[in-house]
Amino acid sequence: MSKATQAKWNALEKAIQEEVRKNVFCVNCGVTTIVDHKIILGEYDTVLEGKCKKCGGGVTRLMESDWL
Repeated sequence: MSKATQAKWNALEKAIQEEVRKNVFCVNCGVTTIVDHKIILGEYDTVLEGKCKKCGGGVTRLMESDWL
C-alpha cells in the first residue's frame, strides 16, 4: 500500500476502521470481518481486499470517498 493510502487510513478514527472491517459481505458467510487485508486507493474510492474471518474466502469492501 502506498504511503498516501496508509496515511489516509491511519487518519481515520480506530473505531471507524474497526466498523469498516466488521461490515464486509462474504458470499459464503454473509456479514463478516475482513482479515489480512490490503488497502487500494483509487481516484474516487478506496477498496479493502482481504479474507473472510469465518471461511477464509476472498472479500472486498468498498469505502466511498467521503469516508476518507
